[in-house]
Amino acid sequence: MNAPVHSRPLRRSYLAVILAALAVIVSLDVWQQHGGSLAQRPAAGDDSGRSGAAEILPPVERPLRHQMASGSALVLRASEFTPVEMDAPATSLPSTTALEGDRPEAIEREPEYGGVRRWYGHLDLGNRPQRRYYLALDEQADGSFLLYFDRNQNGDLSDDGGPLRNMGTGPYAATVVLPWDRLIANSPFAGDFKIWFFVHEAGWRKGYFANHYSRTQLRSEIVIDGTAYMALLVDRGVNDADLTNDGVMVDTNRNGKIDDGDARGYTVVIGGKSWPVEVLW
Repeated sequence: MNAPVHSRPLRRSYLAVILAALAVIVSLDVWQQHGGSLAQRPAAGDDSGRSGAAEILPPVERPLRHQMASGSALVLRASEFTPVEMDAPATSLPSTTALEGDRPEAIEREPEYGGVRRWYGHLDLGNRPQRRYYLALDEQADGSFLLYFDRNQNGDLSDDGGPLRNMGTGPYAATVVLPWDRLIANSPFAGDFKIWFFVHEAGWRKGYFANHYSRTQLRSEIVIDGTAYMALLVDRGVNDADLTNDGVMVDTNRNGKIDDGDARGYTVVIGGKSWPVEVLW
């Protein structure tokens, strides 16, 4: 005898119930394996690093050294370095700034100068959208200079703590101090970044040029094939106070300083092997 027509949908319902029950059993098994609460696991895409009771992970400690396997690329994080001052020689090509007698429109207010003539220029520093710092050299009657530097970038040369006097032996030289967090977006460092700004006699005679280089550098240690080497992030070429765009200096002969033969740039060569380097904040 044929089964009643209405029994076929009923059988399908029984099958759906059985499949749903199996799904519940599997879910309970997963739930138990994760500590009894799936709701406490971090949501997909959540990179906050926090974990609930359902997934207890060991604390992640900040590495003291950058490990580097043979032949592999090394990604250096500037935030894991330590600020130092002049652990390596300054670049042999300091950035040159042309100075002019006409005041830029961006300088809206000036102090009461005591000199006989002003020379204006600017430096582009850091990695923030607003990178330009304006300055004025106030030439005195005796040929010396005073430097007014717009540290707060507001177009006012009169509210930055007064002029910087000559600290060198030539026509002019002085240390310009700027906060890290004004130069670098989301700076990992507190305190200040130091720049040496100077006027060289030959450059001044050739066309009223000034120069500068970064005194602040970053130091750490990298381990290559089990051997530790001192590493420095140093402004080279154009000194822009961004220490991530000039590669790395590595004390490859391990004598505690950077020599002419030590590694410079984006490739470290030791024992005939090359390791490409990338530097990030």
